[in-house]
Amino acid sequence: MADEPDIEPDLGDIWQPVIEGGKETGIETTIEEDSSVSLSFHIKSGEDGDKLPDDNSETLTTLLTKIPEGVTLLDTNNQKVNLIYAGMDDENPPQPQYQASIDGLSDIKLIPPEGSTKDITLTVSIVVTENDGDSLTVNRDVIIHIDPKIDATNYALSSLGYEDQPIDINWRPDENSGFTDNREEIVGIVFSMSSIAIAAGYELTIEGESAPLTFSGGEVVLSAAQVTALVNGSSLTMKAPPNSDVDEDIGLSVKLTVEQKDEDDPSIIDRVDVTGDLNVRIIATVEDGDIEVVNAADTALTTISDGGTGSISLSDSDHRLVFKTAEGINTDGSSEELITEVVVSFVQNAQGDPFTGENQAYFDQFYIKGGINNGDGSWTVPESSLADLTISTSSPITTPVFVKIVGTVQDQGDAGEGDKSAEEEQDPIVITLDFSGHNTNTQEAGAITVNAGDITGVEDKTLNLGQQLDGLISVDPTNAPDDELTLVISAASLSSAGVSVSGMEFNSVTAEYVAKVSVAANGSVDLSGVSLSLPKHFAGDFTLPIKLVTTDQESGDTKEITTTVDVLIEPQVDGIKTSVTVIQTSGLDSDKQPDSGSTTVFPGEALEDGIIKLSITDSLLDPDTDPTRGVESITSVALSVEGAVGKFVDASGQVVEDQNGVYTVTLAQLSDIYFKPTENYSGPVNVNVKTFITDTAKNDDTGKPDSTVSGSVDSQVSFTIIPVNDPITFSGNTTPINGNEDAEIALTGISASVQDTDGSEEIVSLQITGVPDDFQLISTGSQLVQNSGNGIWTISVPSGSQSVSLDDISFIPPENFSGSLDVDLVVYAKEQALDVPNQYESSITVVVNPIGDGVDTDITTAVSGTEDEQIILPLDISVIDNSPTYDGTGLAVIENGPEKVRVVLTNVPDSSTLSLPPNAPAGSTIEKQPDGSWIANING
Repeated sequence: MADEPDIEPDLGDIWQPVIEGGKETGIETTIEEDSSVSLSFHIKSGEDGDKLPDDNSETLTTLLTKIPEGVTLLDTNNQKVNLIYAGMDDENPPQPQYQASIDGLSDIKLIPPEGSTKDITLTVSIVVTENDGDSLTVNRDVIIHIDPKIDATNYALSSLGYEDQPIDINWRPDENSGFTDNREEIVGIVFSMSSIAIAAGYELTIEGESAPLTFSGGEVVLSAAQVTALVNGSSLTMKAPPNSDVDEDIGLSVKLTVEQKDEDDPSIIDRVDVTGDLNVRIIATVEDGDIEVVNAADTALTTISDGGTGSISLSDSDHRLVFKTAEGINTDGSSEELITEVVVSFVQNAQGDPFTGENQAYFDQFYIKGGINNGDGSWTVPESSLADLTISTSSPITTPVFVKIVGTVQDQGDAGEGDKSAEEEQDPIVITLDFSGHNTNTQEAGAITVNAGDITGVEDKTLNLGQQLDGLISVDPTNAPDDELTLVISAASLSSAGVSVSGMEFNSVTAEYVAKVSVAANGSVDLSGVSLSLPKHFAGDFTLPIKLVTTDQESGDTKEITTTVDVLIEPQVDGIKTSVTVIQTSGLDSDKQPDSGSTTVFPGEALEDGIIKLSITDSLLDPDTDPTRGVESITSVALSVEGAVGKFVDASGQVVEDQNGVYTVTLAQLSDIYFKPTENYSGPVNVNVKTFITDTAKNDDTGKPDSTVSGSVDSQVSFTIIPVNDPITFSGNTTPINGNEDAEIALTGISASVQDTDGSEEIVSLQITGVPDDFQLISTGSQLVQNSGNGIWTISVPSGSQSVSLDDISFIPPENFSGSLDVDLVVYAKEQALDVPNQYESSITVVVNPIGDGVDTDITTAVSGTEDEQIILPLDISVIDNSPTYDGTGLAVIENGPEKVRVVLTNVPDSSTLSLPPNAPAGSTIEKQPDGSWIANING
């Protein structure tokens, strides 16, 4: 008889006993979230104190059961303990549970699921098995309370804003800054700021509040309402002092009080303070001000004289161009605000009215040093030339000259922090120039020639406009040595063509782009820095008006030519955007098993072994439908798959691929593609899509021949075939397994195997259930067999097994048992891509043939008696197998009755009779035979 084992947990200072009804039922402990705990029990047989010498009849099996999913067990070598799937638990919804066989349960480390504070209750089951099959299961609870532990750590965040504008402060940490546990809550907020920043007037305000936060001692503690507002999404803004973009000494930080409540007991709370450094960057902006020409006393000038030199400088100390704000010259009080470009235009009067009609002769007499001649009476002067800005005339002028100046200004930022503002255009000013002298140089600018030729490019490529113009433009070398050439393109003409230009300055006054280059002595120019960016996917043609101006730097003389160049853009096959949608799977029955005659359809799923309908979209990245911009069209699509994962078929399952495994379809057919995976295959399917495209562009603006190109684009789409748990194939259990009483009965020939043979499905655990108490299972091979209690015996399965055999597993019936019993073979199999194993069952019938065990006799060979009285014959004969052995715990057990004794008595006098005593077993008989002998049949 199995004895209750002695179980002594190693409590140490970690575990406490659980006492219920005065009896110890288990142990419990409390650990922190994301930590671990060691289990250690000392277990020995309960018969150790009373057993006879050499009595080792009991074996102990130790199991950890009801292990929740996500729990990890490590052995003494820090290796993971193999967990055996044990079905679903009783939770709602049910969750997978596991068990582990632990030899002695000594120093096992348990690691809870990451981030979980849900308490864990395991069961330690010690199964005691006597060598006669009698067993006893003793359970102990192992309860692990998990207290929350804050994961959040100190962090740093950045915020960006602009001078004189409210700045949104990024204060709240996210996963990237250590706030990884969504069960942690912010319950307190304290902001801190440097005393320098507070004194300078930096302020924080919470959205919805009319007044800024009040700092005391360098910090402000938010109320519960303010904390709730910020946590729920209200913004926090900073206001810096006027005109300041200083941000290096703000010293803004936040202290967050973070807490987490236990999932099982909300009264258990962990609370910590986390500090965040809040770095604020403030970008400078240009202040309100005006561009002026001032003298040495910073007084604004409206009229400037040349003093008879014929030249007027706007960069001398006595008349220089500046940006004046309320805070001073070229400053906002804390940083420089500098002019970065000006456009100088000659106008009719002090009101700035532009010239009308043809005034080129008037413009030709002026030259602006460092400027780019736009050819229309305006000059663009970049920042690099402002220090030398000088206006001169080559002809005597007796009337005032009026110039309008429009400039852009940039704030250089405070404290050298490198946060310059964007450039901003200022209001124009008009100044009067009095020339009493002139430049007597009479050199002429060189004449410009533009040769015939097309500008060509390729769709979606940058067009090297300047480089191609170099080959078309030449300047008369006779007058070229001191010349500059200006290329002028109006913004309107660029916009009309949908193109943008780089390598040129923008003249905001005339809405033109200009580029100035020197003219070589041979009359050649280098405009290679000028390029055009074309509209995306544009192919076709357009005409581009350009103006070319040569200016003699000594005399100021100019020559100008306006012309149009033809631009031809050759089409190019662009890419495609390809996607795939799983429409449905057919060809399976309601259990998702292959059945060609089934009408069952599984919408939206690509299932193993079915016919999968796909819709493939193949859309062009070039969406143009206007022939003058280039139109692409798909002529055909070739589909193929990587690897031996399946074939393209029609709706009935017939293969439609060619001998090379390619299925060629039209664009319209892509919405009805059928695919049949290789038998039992599950996993990714990569579909190679080769799309054949023609791109045609109509050249309507230039009248040049149209352009057509053809090509193909390779792409790939993927979908995943969802595995299906195929039924397990059971073999060898359709007929009973026979063996003899009091002998091992091998389960030879019984096996289980997966039908899915591609390696994606495996058997993860194996059990025989419904085994009656006193029956045993043993292994005669390498498999491990364990009594898991409650009639369940667990048989080890090697990892990755696709089949298991019970050839080395034997039943041992109780002593003297004969009859039959039914047990269940339970197999858990799992597809790699599925989360939970599937359970499969089949029954095994075991027949135990009876074998006679002999009799126990103590016969008295001589008796005496009195005449005419009964004489008792004390035979004292009994069978050894005289009582049932089945205790009623199995599924279906039929036991043969105990053995009977047949006694034959001879030489009985013919006149005598024999009878059975009154206490003979029921149903026993004794009868005289024709030959004079007597036969007694005794039940037991």
